Amino acid sequence: MNPTHHELNEAVAAAQDERDRAFHDLRAVQRKLLEMNEHMEQAEMCRSHFLSNIRNQVNSPISSLIGLSAILQGTRAPDTGEVRKIARVIQCEVLDLDFDMRNMLAAAEMEAGDAVLAARRIEVRPFLANCIESLAHKAEEKGVPVHVSAGFPEAVVQDPEKVSLIVANLLRNAVEYSRPGGEVWLSLEKDGENLRIVVRDEGEGMPPDAVPYVFDRFFQAAQGTARSHRGSGLGLSVVKAAVELMEGRISLESAAGRGTTVTVVLPETAVDAEGESRFGNDLLIEEADGEERLV
Repeated sequence: MNPTHHELNEAVAAAQDERDRAFHDLRAVQRKLLEMNEHMEQAEMCRSHFLSNIRNQVNSPISSLIGLSAILQGTRAPDTGEVRKIARVIQCEVLDLDFDMRNMLAAAEMEAGDAVLAARRIEVRPFLANCIESLAHKAEEKGVPVHVSAGFPEAVVQDPEKVSLIVANLLRNAVEYSRPGGEVWLSLEKDGENLRIVVRDEGEGMPPDAVPYVFDRFFQAAQGTARSHRGSGLGLSVVKAAVELMEGRISLESAAGRGTTVTVVLPETAVDAEGESRFGNDLLIEEADGEERLV
């Protein structure tokens, strides 16, 4: 029995629908493949950046240390003054290398989802002193004093390692991008049940089109041949990852030629009374005009 005209129309319509569904599915698969390819390209770019930064951030200080050790072992024994200078350079190189390696390891740990929080009682004064001690050579080199606002709490309950990572990166960024002779301000205060950290500098600032990307890994406002600042480009991305891990929030305000202000707000975590985080206190804090300056 031959199909009727109506049945033929239905068959054609069904075939058309099937073809349309096939094309739709094919386009969806094509989009997914393009997205996967884009992600793979981004991952490869990140890997390339990461390896390049490791080479730059590790090879340079290691080469310097090798050269300095060769001087110390040379046939001509350096005098006491020269030894002190060499020792100072070695110390600075090791501090920078330690900072960069900590950032790289923290970034890898948080990227892999292996980072965990360990909240403890932090004695704020010695904690801040230790954070700033690690970058004192940078601040001294550029003539950039770091001021700490008076009135910080005696103690807070947070993860000391993560808070140290946040404060150290923000301060180092502020010093790095400050003009010689500029100033950096740090405030740490309780805001209800939260801890508020603010770092402000009088540095170069950045154009508005760069601000949305500052927390991207490996991003620096000055790229390519214009890039004149040392660093891996991990700092602010590590800070953001740590803040998000602690369920906090971070914001940044900046304008070219007018400096940058970064604000971090962290919720405080409960901890047993026995839990304490202790740091050495080998820096003095001098009070003057409503602020404290770490020296």
